[in-house]
Amino acid sequence: MVIGPESVPYVISIGATLIVVLIGFAFMGGGGDPSAKAIDKRLKRGEGAPDERAPKGKASVRRDIQLSSNPMVDAFLRRILPNPDKLRIKLRRTGKDITIAEFLLVVIATFMGIALMLRIGFTLDPMVCLLAGLLVALLIPIKVISIMGNRRVNKFMKEFPDAIDLIVRGLRSGLPFLESVNAVGREFPDPIGIEFRRITDAVKLGQSVETAMWEVAERIDSPEYKFMIVAMSIQRETGGNLAETLSNLGELLRKRRALQLKIRALSSEARASAYIIGGLPFIMAVLINVVNPDYGSMLYKDPRGVSMALKGCAIMFMGYYIMYRMVNFDY
Repeated sequence: MVIGPESVPYVISIGATLIVVLIGFAFMGGGGDPSAKAIDKRLKRGEGAPDERAPKGKASVRRDIQLSSNPMVDAFLRRILPNPDKLRIKLRRTGKDITIAEFLLVVIATFMGIALMLRIGFTLDPMVCLLAGLLVALLIPIKVISIMGNRRVNKFMKEFPDAIDLIVRGLRSGLPFLESVNAVGREFPDPIGIEFRRITDAVKLGQSVETAMWEVAERIDSPEYKFMIVAMSIQRETGGNLAETLSNLGELLRKRRALQLKIRALSSEARASAYIIGGLPFIMAVLINVVNPDYGSMLYKDPRGVSMALKGCAIMFMGYYIMYRMVNFDY
């Protein structure tokens, strides 16, 4: 069954709403409680990190970064995206060369694909199809980007203590700090290798070590890495043994990693229960539709069934969020 002309206004209106809501969803968030934001702002302001109060010349260079390889698309995105920095940083955290234009195309394609699949495959009401496509398009691509970025950061932090140890050994053997960082870039695999190589390349182009490391901190949004930059800056201003400071930091990171693994092991039973309870309703829905399609189709063909399914999904997602908060917390 093909969507008729009467559904075209729905497609146009929901498509426009998608772009507006996507912009707000991407740029309103950012995560963290007010205290964490205040700490990050204080660290950046105190240690020379790039922030909103940077010189105008530097800010203009950041705005000149292309959002798309197509000049016309780039100009259009600059009109509809007043501040694309947050979304760009999220895309850069993945380690992939993904532009904002490509990401928005994926979101729109997901929206249209889900809406058409529900309309053609399940013959649902056009408004239900469009709303479901809008919900999936807003959640899935952003969640995938977030997962890719978190995996890269976790992989970076797994090797970070060993990288610090290599820097410490280089400093104790008499090598300059930049040469020790360059050794980490040569010896370690990506992502830690490529990020440390970017530090040395930026310094060779004239940037200071702190500025180059803060640029990496935009992609590796980790308090441990930021603490390393702050420790180096304080040591440079006040003096002291940098090798000893970094050695203590490496030991602290190892203890923190051990605590993370211990907490994950203690919460494994609760997480397994959450996975089973969360997936069971959808598995049973698929099995019922396979065994008895006429009986199962009442849930999405009958208006009362659609209403019950939407309410049930809303209640289930509230339960998923509560279980997620119970087994995932800061430590």
